[in-house]
Amino acid sequence: MPSVSHPSSSHSSSKLAALPTATLYDLLAPVTVRAGSPRARFTNWGLTYTCKPLAVFEPENEDHCRYIIELARREGKQVRVVGLGHSPSDLACTSGFMMRTENLDKVLEVNFDKRYAVVQAGITLNALHAALAEHGLAMINVGSISDQTIGGVVTTATHGTGIDYPVLSMHIRALVLLLADGRRVRCSREEEQDLFMASICGLGSTGFILEITLDVEPAFHLKDLQQSYSFDDALENMDALVKSSEHVRFWWFPQAGTVRASSFNRTHETKRPVASWLWHSLVGFHFLQLLLFLARYFPVLNLWYGRIAAWLVSETTVSVDDSYRIFNLDCKYPQYTTEWAIPYESTKPCLLELQKWLDEEFADPAGLRPHCPLEVRFSSADDIWLSPSNGQLTCWIGIVQYNLSSEPRPLARSLSHRHPHLSIDLRVPSPTQLRSVVPTPSLNATCSSVSAARHASSLLPDLIYHLLRLAALRVSRTAVSSNPLSPHASPVDLALLSTSASPAPHNTSHPFCALGVRTLTRPYGLNVPYRKLFARFEEILLRHRGKPHWAKTHPLRPEQLRELYPRFDDFVHVLETVDPQGMFRNPYVQRHIFGKQGGEYDARVFKAIQ
Repeated sequence: MPSVSHPSSSHSSSKLAALPTATLYDLLAPVTVRAGSPRARFTNWGLTYTCKPLAVFEPENEDHCRYIIELARREGKQVRVVGLGHSPSDLACTSGFMMRTENLDKVLEVNFDKRYAVVQAGITLNALHAALAEHGLAMINVGSISDQTIGGVVTTATHGTGIDYPVLSMHIRALVLLLADGRRVRCSREEEQDLFMASICGLGSTGFILEITLDVEPAFHLKDLQQSYSFDDALENMDALVKSSEHVRFWWFPQAGTVRASSFNRTHETKRPVASWLWHSLVGFHFLQLLLFLARYFPVLNLWYGRIAAWLVSETTVSVDDSYRIFNLDCKYPQYTTEWAIPYESTKPCLLELQKWLDEEFADPAGLRPHCPLEVRFSSADDIWLSPSNGQLTCWIGIVQYNLSSEPRPLARSLSHRHPHLSIDLRVPSPTQLRSVVPTPSLNATCSSVSAARHASSLLPDLIYHLLRLAALRVSRTAVSSNPLSPHASPVDLALLSTSASPAPHNTSHPFCALGVRTLTRPYGLNVPYRKLFARFEEILLRHRGKPHWAKTHPLRPEQLRELYPRFDDFVHVLETVDPQGMFRNPYVQRHIFGKQGGEYDARVFKAIQ
């Protein structure tokens, strides 16, 4: 078993222990969130999990952190550290003490010559990008979002993409932790190695991260080439595509049978961003969200949505911009998500099985209707104890789902009953009629309340409504020769035809792949079904030696995780050594790492919508 020593702290723990509890309360009063404040309740970014901690603190310095830990030790409370709450699981939730880290967001040191920076764990990646740019530096790799803290990135082994680039935790040189007993410990690959290896994918359970030293590189631009392929062509040439550039990711549109490839490399070319407010914001956000909203009640539109979404991004584009701007994506709407990793060599059979499953769902009038696209990314092997890509190349895949198993007309009546001010009249023509003209949905509604306005698509600006008509007409006149159903049909025809005709089967081939159900979009904040699709997805991934992304929800418990991670017991031993009382163990950690059962540890105890 690994050993973890406890170097003495420069701050006297004995002096802190001598403080009366009443004094601790007084010292923490300025950083304690009032019980009636909205910030006294935590809800994650996806609006899927929420909790009401016993107390919420917003520390501004290291002493505040010490006081909180000392108070928790005396009162036997758990402490959960949270950043921006982007994890789509209950990883950040607690019924004990919560420490919000937004005020611990300083850049402590930047060394251009030695290519490193020292920062506090609460700094967001967006702020870090800006700070590094002032020194002519940048992060080596970045995930899809920068609206998260570096501390959250480190503790979950967050990844970007690039077959020769590891998860972001591999770029961490050293950590400074505040342990449960109040001691300050520096750890790295050279000192306190076991504590370090446990902490760089430690789920926030080894201690409070005070400082992070990370590797960086000189600031750079990325040149991003985006092209669309048929699904068959993309899979046949997958290995070559993956290795053709430094960073490669794919978006799979199963409803359209197409894959969008994004390949980007470092470049010295000047910036040439590709952005269109009309197509990327107005159409790409509002129009597609409107389709998703309507598809909740008229299932046929879900397949239409997939075809149109693929068509909107079908043109070949080239852009050059700051590295993080190319790395990042707009997540658009609140989401449910799960994500898994499988060995690179298992990617082809796994994706073939996923495709077969989706074909069956599309062919079934009452089948599951996934949103799109499915995102596919890659990373190299690493040696982090709990990293899903430990010891093997990895491909990360996300699947977007929408369960449309209910009949549309009863749902429409239910909607009208709940919102009598909303009247929807959607006439869906036959495929034959669609070949000559695409009628527009008629949305007649009045709304007198702000609450109802959030759920009524008729309150979108008239401009968006007419844009929907223009976009639909444009789609109906556009041939998509690569579509498997017809070389001359429009995406609108294909979406409707596919309700009675299953898309042609596809072949697949990928390297070590971390697969994940990426997002379940929630149009206008409305809840959507997801549990059946996620469960089926997980079954397929498990058959291919899948490992879940730690920030996401998953069903695995210690007995299964122990088989997937050779150093799992070493990780548990470190936790039991540095935190024997379990101060930093919330229900997520207790459930998945220690196998605790019961109501308070249930996976849905913090669900915002049950």
